[in-house]
Amino acid sequence: MDKAVASVCKGHDKRSDDMMMMAPDSNWDQFLTPAPCAIAFLGDLILFSADMDFSLDEKPPRDGFKLLRYPNSFRKSLVQVSNAGWSAFNEAHTSMDQIRLHSSNIDGQVKNAVKLLMQGTPEEITQMLPMSLSKIQNIADESLLLAEAIEERFVGVMELTIELLEASTNTKGVYDEKTTEIAIEVARTKRESRMKEIKNTEKRLSNMKKEVKDAQSDYEEAINNISSGGDLIGLTVCEAVIEGVRNITSFPGKMSEGMKKKLGTSGANDEDIERDDAYFDNELSRQRVYTKVSTITRYIYQLVEITTGRTDDNGQQCPDMGRIGHGDLGLIQQFIETARNRVISEVNSGELRERVLKLCDDAVGICNTLQHLAKSMADLENRNAVISEAVNKSEYLQIESQKLEVEAHEALGRNPLDNKSPHLSKMATQSGSSSAVTVSTENARYKMELAKETLRDATRRYEKSADELQESNEKLTKVLMDMAKLELKEIDFDTIRETLVKGIKALAEVREQWGKLVRFFQMLSNLIKCCQHSSLTFLDQATMGRELQMTNNAAPLSDILRDVIFEQASKISQVAYVVRTIAGTYVQISNEHLMDRITCLGRLVALDPRKDEHEIRRKREELHNGCQEAQKALLSIIMKQKEEFNAKVEEKISKLHEIEKAMPPIETERIKEIQTNVTSGMATFTDEAIDDMV
Repeated sequence: MDKAVASVCKGHDKRSDDMMMMAPDSNWDQFLTPAPCAIAFLGDLILFSADMDFSLDEKPPRDGFKLLRYPNSFRKSLVQVSNAGWSAFNEAHTSMDQIRLHSSNIDGQVKNAVKLLMQGTPEEITQMLPMSLSKIQNIADESLLLAEAIEERFVGVMELTIELLEASTNTKGVYDEKTTEIAIEVARTKRESRMKEIKNTEKRLSNMKKEVKDAQSDYEEAINNISSGGDLIGLTVCEAVIEGVRNITSFPGKMSEGMKKKLGTSGANDEDIERDDAYFDNELSRQRVYTKVSTITRYIYQLVEITTGRTDDNGQQCPDMGRIGHGDLGLIQQFIETARNRVISEVNSGELRERVLKLCDDAVGICNTLQHLAKSMADLENRNAVISEAVNKSEYLQIESQKLEVEAHEALGRNPLDNKSPHLSKMATQSGSSSAVTVSTENARYKMELAKETLRDATRRYEKSADELQESNEKLTKVLMDMAKLELKEIDFDTIRETLVKGIKALAEVREQWGKLVRFFQMLSNLIKCCQHSSLTFLDQATMGRELQMTNNAAPLSDILRDVIFEQASKISQVAYVVRTIAGTYVQISNEHLMDRITCLGRLVALDPRKDEHEIRRKREELHNGCQEAQKALLSIIMKQKEEFNAKVEEKISKLHEIEKAMPPIETERIKEIQTNVTSGMATFTDEAIDDMV
């Protein structure tokens, strides 16, 4: 079964899967949809101002002009705004092309690092791995700086436009407080959102490093306590560590989208900031609890194997007393209690914490029952009833842990079909007992069902995203058509003022999309820093000679730490692939549909309204027609992309169905139960549920 899962979890499969899972939240078309409209606004500002001018110095702002370079001329100030917008779009295209080239180089560096991890000696890793990771870090940091610079450029254009709007309305004595306040609020909110994101990014990095360190610490403690014959328990511990790392380094899931939605709509006073900080800390606490769920689930699977490991004379399932007497059960109980202690400290995670603690407490209760059963076997009158209750409870716990794991995957953005890490894949996978085979089969079925439902959910969200984009596109197209109908001779100051307000909103949308790209690079940078942190831990332990061994030399600690670094490096490669795909498509579409319009802006400034009236009219018509064509082309591409996405999802689900057919059969009722549990777990993070949460 592991081989079957591995067949659809190769490097290119994982990159493709992540792209599909993230498509609703990272589709490139969101970056481009507002662009044609914003370009048309900038062009019209130049042309509208051609025959209108007055000084802005009569009623200057109390603190003076901060951004306008020509306060003595309204026309020159309009040209300054348009030039700033032209420059921002032009630089955006160039920077995105550089980002595409930078992200293309990450794959080669990651492959070098992985090759070194899998084949190198501790001494070679000590000398070479930091260099390799440093090169990846430099690439990510350079890309992050480029993305941040462009975001700031669009923020600058917005703020320049707002200063002009305020100054001109004050000067003309037609101050529309409500309209102007709306425009200012748009820019202020975006700026505050950016500052919050910077602060929260630092918290995320600190949180990620701490979680990886905790996972490694738990692993080291567990390995030290494993007695001889504990190979299966050792394997479970290793799997739990790797699962934890995968959760920690996963893409932002629906929980992160809910956090962003909440934090992006609050105010900027001290009370709001304090409330937002508390909210963010609470949600980080919930994320930390979710990262522990997969670890706890792995231990519960082992508990189920022990509880149902044998069959009595009546054909009923009963505990594997050999593994209980051998100490396996005691170790499982100890590991669950360690995980429980991690969760119990997360007092800000609310009801989720209570659910996970109950799961742990129930599991510990079963462990205590089985320990007592083993010691009092001869004296226990109701032995069969106790065994039956323990079996039923353990199977119930397995179901409940799977439900929670579905929620965790959805909240954290995890790909449920991750295959085993390189060193783990070489270890023995199960005891061979009928119970172990059954649990393994059900777990594989559960993973397949979770993968299918995750893809279906991505399809539903992508459909919704595409519909929203189509609606937004149609609105923007209508705005362009309405603008094109305006006669230049009929343009007055109110028209220009309204255009400025619309331009601010359009630029705010463009800036927001660049903010999403910045978050991608922040995540990439955090992953690399976390990977470097793990590699230093590995190097320290190798240098100190702390090659802690599992029983029968099954897995040295350094091998598992290699796998931990491998998981992080793999995720770096996957994030880079998503970024490269977005950047490559942006550059292609920008070349085909935007750059000619952007270049056109630079030529409009030189036109003289007294000499070039015909040329101005022609250029304006050309600009608007071009922007409308670009908007229609984007809509066509969005629809085509939607069809291709649906086809890829169907192809992947079809492959999963084929793998399921080759698996050992299980009862139909159990299959239905697994499907129900997965569906109900996914439903926890519907849009409505997220709205309730935030």
